Amino acid sequence: MNSRSKDTYDVLYKVVNPDGTDPMPNSPSFTREWGDAWFSDASKENSLRASRIYSAKGMINQARLRQNALNGETSEEKGGYWDHAGLDANPRMGGYFLWSFNDYTRGSDAITAFSGVVDIDRYPKFGYYQMQSMQRPNKSNPGMVFIASYNNRPDLDSNIMVFSNCDAVKLYRNGRFVQEITREAQAKTAPHIFSKGGSPYYIFRLGGYQFGTLKAEGLINGKVVAVHQVQSPEKAARLAIELGDQGIPAVADGSEMISVYLKVLDKKGTLIANKMGLEYFDMELEVSGEGSLIGAPGTQVLRTEGGLAYALIRTSKKAGKITITAKAKNLKSASLSFNTLPSTAIFVPDGKHAVWSNTNVQAPSTKALIATAGIVAPQKLDLKNALISIMDDPSELVSQVIDDNLNTVWQTKNTAFPIVLMIDLKQAYPLSDYQIFWGKDSDWYTHSIMVSEDQLNWISQIENSEISGQDYGLKKLKSSKVRYLKLIISAIRPEKSRVAIRDMLLYTKPNKP
Repeated sequence: MNSRSKDTYDVLYKVVNPDGTDPMPNSPSFTREWGDAWFSDASKENSLRASRIYSAKGMINQARLRQNALNGETSEEKGGYWDHAGLDANPRMGGYFLWSFNDYTRGSDAITAFSGVVDIDRYPKFGYYQMQSMQRPNKSNPGMVFIASYNNRPDLDSNIMVFSNCDAVKLYRNGRFVQEITREAQAKTAPHIFSKGGSPYYIFRLGGYQFGTLKAEGLINGKVVAVHQVQSPEKAARLAIELGDQGIPAVADGSEMISVYLKVLDKKGTLIANKMGLEYFDMELEVSGEGSLIGAPGTQVLRTEGGLAYALIRTSKKAGKITITAKAKNLKSASLSFNTLPSTAIFVPDGKHAVWSNTNVQAPSTKALIATAGIVAPQKLDLKNALISIMDDPSELVSQVIDDNLNTVWQTKNTAFPIVLMIDLKQAYPLSDYQIFWGKDSDWYTHSIMVSEDQLNWISQIENSEISGQDYGLKKLKSSKVRYLKLIISAIRPEKSRVAIRDMLLYTKPNKP
C-alpha cells in the first residue's frame, strides 16, 4: 500500500501504518503470512516454532502464541506482530494465511524453519489440529476434537490443552469424568477468534498428574460427534510401519513416490513420544521387490524424531509387490507389503547419457581441505558485564539491546534524531565485526558507528550507512583496541516508524589456530 496504489486496489495487504494507525478504514485488508518469527528458536520450546525433535512443550507454547496473534495481539513477545493488521480483531480482515503449512529448509539458514503445522515429512503437529478448530462444523468439515498432550510429563500434563470446533468438550481421566466446557464459555479467552467462527483452545485444570488415559469428547447439540484418546506411553517394545499414501494405490511408473512412517510403540501400540528434547531410536530400513529407497541403496539407517522416522520409496516400472522391513535393537521388528498397479502412461524414450550413481562422489582435494581449515570464524563477545545507555537520556532503559535475546525488543521513546547509544565494554577488545537485529524487518535504518579506547579520541568505522531491517548479517569493523562504541541512528524509513532493536552483537578477532 502506497500513494500510487491506495486508490487502485480494492483489497490491500496489511493495511496498517508503521505507527499503528489505519490509512484505509473503508477497504478490506489481507495478510499473506502470520504466525511465525524468523528469530524464533524451536530448541527453547517457547516460541512460534516447534518441532517433534524436542517435546510436547514447544508445540503447546506455539499454540498459545498463535492464538494470541490470531486474536489481535501485536506484542512479539506474546506471538503477534505489529503489521499483521489485527487478524481476527480487525473487522475489515478479508483473509489471511498461516506461515507455514510444513517445516522447511533453505539455503540461507542451516537450521530448519520449524514453523509448520506439519513436519518436513508432512506428519501433523499439534498446530495442525488447532487450525482445524478454527472452522465451524459443516458437511465437509465435521466436528473434531484433539488432546494436545502425550500425557507423559507431570510438569506439562496437570493442565490439558484441547482443540475442538464443537459446541462443548468433555474430558475424562482414567475413566472418570473431569469437566465439561462449552465453546460459549471459552469465548472470553479469545473473543475476536470466537466472533469470526473460530474456537479458542480449551484448558482443563486437573490439579495434578496421573499416568494413564485421557479421553476427550466433542459434542454438538448435546450428542458426541468426535472422540480423541491419549494413552501414556510405557516401555518401548516394537516397531510399526505406516504408509502415507492417503489410500491411493501406487502406480508402477518408475517415478511415483510413497511416504513411509516408522513408529516406535509400546506393547499397547502407543507411540513413544519424546519426554525431553533430542531423544531418539536408531533403526534399519530395507526395501525389496518392485520399489527402492530414495536417498540410499539397500539398507538405510534412520533416526526417530519424537518416536517417528521417515523415508520415501520409489516404484519401479514393473507392477508387483514391495516389501518394507524395519529393525531396531531390543525392539520387535516390523514388515509391511503392498502391491503396485500397472502404469498406463506412455514414456518418452530415454536419451544417451552417462549412468548416474550416488556412490560415485569425488572427495574434495587436499588443497581445498587445507583452505577450508584455515578459515576461522569471529568470536562473539560476551556483553553481560557491558554497560549501555542513551546519550542525553541516561534514564531510558536500553539494556535489551545487548541482552543476547532476540525475543526482547527495545523501542525508543524519542522520535528526534540522531539517537546515540553508548556501549562501555569495561576493557579494550580488538573488534572485528558487529551485527544488528533491528526491530522491524520492513524498516530502513541509517546508522553510523564510532569507537574509542579512552572516550576522548574517536575513530569513525561506519558512516551514514542505510540498511534494511532484514539485513542482519555480520558487518566488518577495523579497530585494534575498543572499549567504547557509539551507535548513531540518524534516520528511519518510513518516517512514521519508531527505532527498535532486538539485539546488537559484537565480535572479536579469534585466536589463531
